[in-house]
Amino acid sequence: MTSAKTLLFAGLLSAIPGFASSLAADGQAELAGALKDCAAIFGEIGMPSGDDGADEGDYAFANGHAPDVPKPHFLYKCYGGAFAVRMNAITKVPDWVAEDLTLEESKGSATRSNKFIDETQPSGYSSLDKDFVHADFDRGHQVPAGNFSGDQTLKDLTFYMSNMGPQIGACFNRGIWKNLEAAIKDLVETRGRLVVFTGPLYTAKLRTISDHTPEKADVNVAVPDEYFKIIYSPAENRVAALRITNRPHCGKTFRTKEFLSSVNAIEEITGFDFFPAASDRRQRLMESQAHPFWTW
Repeated sequence: MTSAKTLLFAGLLSAIPGFASSLAADGQAELAGALKDCAAIFGEIGMPSGDDGADEGDYAFANGHAPDVPKPHFLYKCYGGAFAVRMNAITKVPDWVAEDLTLEESKGSATRSNKFIDETQPSGYSSLDKDFVHADFDRGHQVPAGNFSGDQTLKDLTFYMSNMGPQIGACFNRGIWKNLEAAIKDLVETRGRLVVFTGPLYTAKLRTISDHTPEKADVNVAVPDEYFKIIYSPAENRVAALRITNRPHCGKTFRTKEFLSSVNAIEEITGFDFFPAASDRRQRLMESQAHPFWTW
């Protein structure tokens, strides 16, 4: 985070609308300290509330796997004040990642390390680098490394495995999804700052890496059926949302109605409220329609 941002949002988390209340709704108020350095991300919209993403009773694995998970089932972690992760011990995939994307931090010459880092503080809430060796999936960044080309430390932090989800490589992670990420990065050039939520969608029984790759029999990392992005422009109070199935989309562009979504539709599947501090009227205006951000 820049010093200007730090000064602007300095203070108690309780001063951030919706921040403390959303933690309390999750029954995780004691975890507020873990996210205090990321409070600026959520600002006037509040931190996503709801706990469906880590309720053990909500999950059914296709292979009958009964997860042995630590308590609580989920934890939060802030990385450099620039992105926040809600980690899920059942799926080993983050329920959501919230990113503060700024023009200042997106421009620069920071290098891509390609050194993936296992998250050990805490352990047991994320996939491991070895889980993807000889698997049929890429380690898919939820927050793209390229969004922090202006800050080497932040760019390196995006390689923590807590920021990864299994993604089909050809024509998804290295295709349509990559193109979507690039378009969002381009958008910040005219908006100055964006808040971006990224995460998985599960629409059927959970299938794991081991279900798809038999030789990875012990890897019970869930493979999302889809991935979503919610893009919020604070300056204009505009929101756009997309959801793309986790499969090859060769020759396709994300700029079609096929992949547009409303925030409401994503909230219905995930159980999270992504703008809890916004007024009811504001939420209705922002969340009910599918707006393409490329027409802003």
